Amino acid sequence: MSERYGSGVDRSRGGKSSFQQARVESIAAILVLLSFAWPALGQMRISTVRTGGAPAWVDWRAAEPPAASKSEQGPGGEVFTLIDSQVNAEKEEAFVHIIKEITSNAGVQSGANLQFSWDPSYQELTVHRIVIRRGGEEMDRLEPDKFRIIQQESDLSRQIYNGSLSAVIFLEDVRVGDRIEYAFTVRGANPSLKGRYSDRFFLGATVPIGERRVRLLWPTRRQLHFRVQGAGPAPEVRSRGALKEYIWDLHDVPGVVFEDQIPSWFPAVPWLDLSEFGSWSDVARWATGMFVITNLDAPELRQELTKLQSPGATPQDTVQRALEFVQNEIRYLGIEFGPNSYKPTDPATVLHRRFGDCKDKALLFCTLLRGLGCEATPALVSTGMRQTLSELLPDPEVFDHVIVRVVAGGATYWLDPTRTYQRGPVSQRYLPDYGLALLARDGETVLTRIPASSAGTPETVTSEIFDVGGQQGVTHLWVTSTFNGFDSEWMRAALTVQGREQIAKSWLNDYAHQYPSITPAGPIEVEDSSDHDTVTIVHSYSIRDFWTLLPDKERYHCEFYPQGIHTWIARPSTTVRSMPMEVAYPRRRLVRTTIHLPRDFAVSNFTNTIRGPAGELRVKHSCNGRTVTLNYEYQALTNFVALPLTAKHLATLERMEGALGYALNWQNAQGIRGQGGLNGWVFSLAVLYTTALSAGVLFLYRRQRRSLASVPPVPASGDDPELSKLTGLGGWLILVAINLILSPLRMLYYLSHSVKSFSPATWHALTSQKGMSYNPAWGPLLVLELLGQITVLTLSIFALVLFFQKRRVFPGWFIGLLVFNGIFVLADVLGVGLVKAPDPGKVFRHVAQVAVGCSVWIPYMLRSRRVKATFVS
Repeated sequence: MSERYGSGVDRSRGGKSSFQQARVESIAAILVLLSFAWPALGQMRISTVRTGGAPAWVDWRAAEPPAASKSEQGPGGEVFTLIDSQVNAEKEEAFVHIIKEITSNAGVQSGANLQFSWDPSYQELTVHRIVIRRGGEEMDRLEPDKFRIIQQESDLSRQIYNGSLSAVIFLEDVRVGDRIEYAFTVRGANPSLKGRYSDRFFLGATVPIGERRVRLLWPTRRQLHFRVQGAGPAPEVRSRGALKEYIWDLHDVPGVVFEDQIPSWFPAVPWLDLSEFGSWSDVARWATGMFVITNLDAPELRQELTKLQSPGATPQDTVQRALEFVQNEIRYLGIEFGPNSYKPTDPATVLHRRFGDCKDKALLFCTLLRGLGCEATPALVSTGMRQTLSELLPDPEVFDHVIVRVVAGGATYWLDPTRTYQRGPVSQRYLPDYGLALLARDGETVLTRIPASSAGTPETVTSEIFDVGGQQGVTHLWVTSTFNGFDSEWMRAALTVQGREQIAKSWLNDYAHQYPSITPAGPIEVEDSSDHDTVTIVHSYSIRDFWTLLPDKERYHCEFYPQGIHTWIARPSTTVRSMPMEVAYPRRRLVRTTIHLPRDFAVSNFTNTIRGPAGELRVKHSCNGRTVTLNYEYQALTNFVALPLTAKHLATLERMEGALGYALNWQNAQGIRGQGGLNGWVFSLAVLYTTALSAGVLFLYRRQRRSLASVPPVPASGDDPELSKLTGLGGWLILVAINLILSPLRMLYYLSHSVKSFSPATWHALTSQKGMSYNPAWGPLLVLELLGQITVLTLSIFALVLFFQKRRVFPGWFIGLLVFNGIFVLADVLGVGLVKAPDPGKVFRHVAQVAVGCSVWIPYMLRSRRVKATFVS
């Protein structure tokens, strides 16, 4: 590999590791095979490519033409008949032989350009054959003068320079149906491995392969370790004198269709792992020899140590000062030429030039800490394989990043000197869950598990405040986003690389998907709290046409959607899966949306928790007057979903997606206006019912009066002189009088509000099937509620008259009023429960008031001596 410890890719935001990228581009990896680094490119002049016969140890392999069915399967217009990789470990030579067929014009476009890569600092490239076969004709295209030598820095965007070269030839006159055959040998191995061999070969690809063959000639005096990762055959082993021959031969290898969001460690394409290192102890000894400080007394080191020393500083403060110096003052730049792909640069040199890659910065950091009296050890990790590292053969090439383990003041820290945008105390610095590491120190025999830590967990809290305008008004939005831990580190990097204007534009466009007429109300404000590793960004907007008139012209509609949550629960493009699914972990997102409404809406409280194999979403909607609050909280629970749980996970994501968002509808008064006529019949019904009810009450009263006419009134004094003292308004009757006087006023107040429900717009919204709040129970319920209120009002007025006339029938009518009012309240509560979720507190208060009123006043009317003495006429 061209770059071993140059840059560990952080997968916590979905980035691909170098191993995953190589696997996805498996054909390119097979064809190129080997590419290493080179320290003296500027001094070398290569004008052409060496050609010649293949080494004598090579076993040439012929291949049959692919079947028609296979030819049709090739994506990109190419089908590989043969991919043959042969290695002679004794001679440090690697031979590659490839035969492919061009099956479409797309294959002509891509397959006619051949590329051979090597590192001139320790490798030689020899091309043996380039032939095009067309029918029975064979055309030799091995023309050295037509090669072009280029320096193709594939890792340049990651600030890594490896110095490898590529010999490129553009074949002429290539047609559909042609078979292209070519072979080459690369001689030489990276001297940093000190003569030990390690390599890996992919046994499949994204295209079908007629025959995939790996042949290895191995000296019998040396021990070889091999393992197939994924499904693959056992080798055929033969003895050839002082060499042993291993052959892995596969036929009719189908093309692999890659699915999105595959974990980096999953062997979607099986591969062969080869290593001469017998144990992790061997690798640790090799790594210890790489990370050696050779110039401890260099003036640059001594000068920097003096600056970092601080009297009275705690061990944690000392570690933090050294870490921040290496992170911020030494820029990241990898010069991965030749042996430098493994061996770090001397710390004094790194200090002098002020740049280095991860292994350079790690060794410098360790050197400074040792000079300051702290224990520090380079730790090799795999950003792609992570916890599955122990399943691989011991091999230096499995590592692609270097961090540092520090022991200071009785505490242990795992730190990454390349993370430029980190802030806060070292105890809270974020480190991805790399799982396992190999410490580069004497005596190390096994991989070390990196303790799981919640320090610097990525968390973003977003607060949205909507001040919603009228149907034609302007809505204002204020957004405050607080990034914590790794999220703050990511945001600092984004602000530095992209700039505030680009970040602001990105947010504006995110909201514009929901609100096309949104405009910024001012520049974004950024507050960076380095002590707490927090970045807070405030941005504000104005939104015109916030309310959207629906096609039926009867309703305005608006929506609120938590974009910050949706991003992390989006379903993958591949839902019918045969491979596990990666999940961004750890991850916590909170979105709180506060909505200030311009009028009252029928809003219900809501709480829901959705938990699946890989994540949990909590949703809570609450309403207080004209303020609605929407709370969303998402948290990842694991870093991948195993294949048996994929269907359940996808179903959970769908449920989570369905729980996001909130919508309001507002009846278009202009559209309903003119549909009148409804109020007339409601008014007529109310008048007729009131007249009939009044007549009925008077009829019953007169009939009751006639029946009591034959019974003479009882004198107030009677036989009990004390009873005469209780006659008249007094005692608890005062409370009865107050209640009777207030009751009609109270009912008139309720009626005035109920009448609003019978306005054309509201009645249409509730009772029409096109209405925004339609329910078939609304019409009967509202009419019955209106009639019930008229009944209570009529009975209250009649009871009030009877009370002040001191009629003997008053206690009975008053008890009847209480009983009817209780039945009406209970029926109303039950009816409202049919069309919307009731407020438990409000229901309890209404029922309690009725129950207390009846339990107090009914016995009073039946037993009170004052009542008996007063109502006698």
